[in-house]
Amino acid sequence: MPIPDTLLILFAISVTSWAGVSEALRDETIRTNAGKAASLETSSTIGNAKFQVIRLNVEALDIGGERYGMVRFKTPKARPVSLVWMFADVGNIEQYELIPLKPGDPVRGNRLIYPPLNEPEKLLEGEKKAELSLPKPWDQLELHLLGVSAAMLAPGEDYVIWFRFGDRQPADVLLAATFTETGTVDPAKLPEILGLPKPISE
Repeated sequence: MPIPDTLLILFAISVTSWAGVSEALRDETIRTNAGKAASLETSSTIGNAKFQVIRLNVEALDIGGERYGMVRFKTPKARPVSLVWMFADVGNIEQYELIPLKPGDPVRGNRLIYPPLNEPEKLLEGEKKAELSLPKPWDQLELHLLGVSAAMLAPGEDYVIWFRFGDRQPADVLLAATFTETGTVDPAKLPEILGLPKPISE
């Protein structure tokens, strides 16, 4: 006995709401809307990355009931370079990914979670805080540092970094990105490449 069309439709809706959208559809939707993304300024000088605060999750991109925000940048045309980028964990970022604007797989490299640069509870009485290039409150947040080797990036191409948010709270996300001639990016070198001081807890 054939299944009524109405039951098939209800089943399809149920599966979609349970499983969410596919990764392919999610990335296609992000690419389609990438023209609305803020530009992430990049540097080609090691240790001289520009820290940039970008407000996300205000008019979020809705994909399958989830909220997304994004930034975009372009790699240099002249030669293959590695990328080092970072963002401050503001608390409501649940997932993030770097993808090419052209169809292609996500770009994943090495990752290092950097502790807060200044943690007041770890300062001894009378101890001076570190001289920082990061303003408050980002000096008290965990930093996600990521390194992508030159072999994984195409020269002169556009890339998108997307973030999935767990709530409706606008997020002032601190980001930085810089390119380096280094073929592979050692996680231990990421703070130095970005010009970050040592955490006060060390």
